[in-house]
Amino acid sequence: MIRVVFLSFLLITGCASIEPVKDASEVDGTYFDSLFDSEFFAANADPFQEMHRIITEQSSASEQPAKFKNRFDVWYWNRYGRFPAEQIYYEDEETTFLIRLAVEVDENPTVNLRIEDDVLLVTGQLVRKTRWSERRKRLDQRIPVPTGLDRTSMFSWKNGEAFNIRIEKT
Repeated sequence: MIRVVFLSFLLITGCASIEPVKDASEVDGTYFDSLFDSEFFAANADPFQEMHRIITEQSSASEQPAKFKNRFDVWYWNRYGRFPAEQIYYEDEETTFLIRLAVEVDENPTVNLRIEDDVLLVTGQLVRKTRWSERRKRLDQRIPVPTGLDRTSMFSWKNGEAFNIRIEKT
């Protein structure tokens, strides 16, 4: 764990970098699985932003940036599902774990929350109303969460342009 935190520190401060992949055909799901494992999520305060930064650097260093990005997108879809969240924020408090998703939604979505193998599964539907229409989007998101959360004590609500999920710790 200390090695991962130190490596993450080096990556964030720019003192180290991940070796770029030149040939995108070498990249498969196991590459991304090893790069973005549970230790990566535990070591980063904003793991999805850090993931975006790493993929942007890797893609631009690749000889086939579109192919590299496409392989990442397929892996991401299979691993974390689809969700129109622009940003995902974590707050690790003393007794609770809070996840805040930046989304455009007008009313509290009807969602199902479930934790399986330290991954929060969020399913349901978002509704966005305009003056003349109503748009519905399906929620299907998988979010890595730390161990030690109470699977039976989860609460979600809308607050401004954010959808919040609070999970009690055990």
